[in-house]
Amino acid sequence: MRYFLFLILVCICNTFTYSKNTIVVNIQPSEDFNIKEVNNILPKLKNSLEDCTSENIEFKLLSSIKLKDIEKVNNSKYRAEDFILKANNKNITIVLTHKDICIKYCRGRKNWGILGLALAPKYKACVVSDHRLKNKSRDYWKVITHEFFHSYFKAKHCKNNDPSCIMQDANGHANFKNKFKVCQKCKNRK
Repeated sequence: MRYFLFLILVCICNTFTYSKNTIVVNIQPSEDFNIKEVNNILPKLKNSLEDCTSENIEFKLLSSIKLKDIEKVNNSKYRAEDFILKANNKNITIVLTHKDICIKYCRGRKNWGILGLALAPKYKACVVSDHRLKNKSRDYWKVITHEFFHSYFKAKHCKNNDPSCIMQDANGHANFKNKFKVCQKCKNRK
């Protein structure tokens, strides 16, 4: 009987020892992004975020951001910083949009077009656009993971030169074709 109670106690202790934390991630689409599109992305995104955080991920869908509230530049690009300022910044929030987004200045150019932006540590939100991606269904979750890693862990770009690491800087090129994971050095650096 004692042996049986001991086994139960060991099993209970192991359950608590190995249980994962849960991270709640808000998904806040802009009004041009519909719920069906959000639901299509979530399974790949969940797998990717759980792999790079070693935690359970739960998503909470928030109401859409109105595009009329975002500064439009040159009648074609939307200011990425504005999406972050309009997002829910109480918890980690990922804003999704199809619109072309830009930042004020980058690499000596004004209104530089980008795939995504995180303004960590000041804000807990990031914005990600699929506008510049060649293969949206294959690569959008990768860009989202990249910006999440900046926002949640305040991580920098990959210094490891691992060609498969999602955290490599795009350097002005939207090429995520051969990127599949966050490398071990970047995971440990969080």
